[in-house]
Amino acid sequence: MKIKWKKYVVKAFRRFGYDLSYYNTDQNAEARRQKLIESHDVGLVLDVGANHGQFGCELREVGFRGKIVSFEPIDSAFQVLKNEANGDSNWIVNNYALGDREKVEYINISKNSESSSLLPMLEEHLEAAPQAVYISKEEIQVRRLDDVFSGIVGQKKLNILLKIDTQGYEEFVLAGAKESLSQIDLIQVELSLTPLYEGAPDLIEMLNIMNSKGYTIVGIDPVFSNKVNGKLLQADFTFLRKDKS
Repeated sequence: MKIKWKKYVVKAFRRFGYDLSYYNTDQNAEARRQKLIESHDVGLVLDVGANHGQFGCELREVGFRGKIVSFEPIDSAFQVLKNEANGDSNWIVNNYALGDREKVEYINISKNSESSSLLPMLEEHLEAAPQAVYISKEEIQVRRLDDVFSGIVGQKKLNILLKIDTQGYEEFVLAGAKESLSQIDLIQVELSLTPLYEGAPDLIEMLNIMNSKGYTIVGIDPVFSNKVNGKLLQADFTFLRKDKS
């Protein structure tokens, strides 16, 4: 009887787009990430492509009390991010993008904000998420992580997690962090399993890039899929420096 009752409740929740399940830390992305952060004594998180501050909020909700430095170039998204970080003295926000060189660039702004990118969007992305359509452009500042890294870290020796969610622009962010990577143990990158942005490297290329930089995969979590055909399109890949594994 107890099993039948649970099935009815689960079906009722799913009818409204929700799921009811036991909280299993082995299967929860945020909980696993927090375990990695704790086991590697991370004291600083670099949140590249912060959007409205969703990642920073998740970190705080699961107990991370270290320093967060977020980067978000789009002004409207930055205002929301700034409000989220308001009152948190250990959360710093920056209104510019990171890339392979310092420049002024135009970013494509998507209707849903979070799919905005410096790269053109491909049709498969639009088919899976019509709300991701570009609706405008905005002039933004792009800087290199290597140029701002010492000012962020200072003289302290901190273990660092670098999170990159830049909608196809991840390779350029890494190219501007050649010197900084030697001090970064963990990297979480949102990668596309199929091409979604024009000019972005494919999954195999990105995995080879991370391998060449001395990182190995320690986590994979689904992020975005086509709801019609079930095809997984994006996932968060977490990498650890090989000499730390």
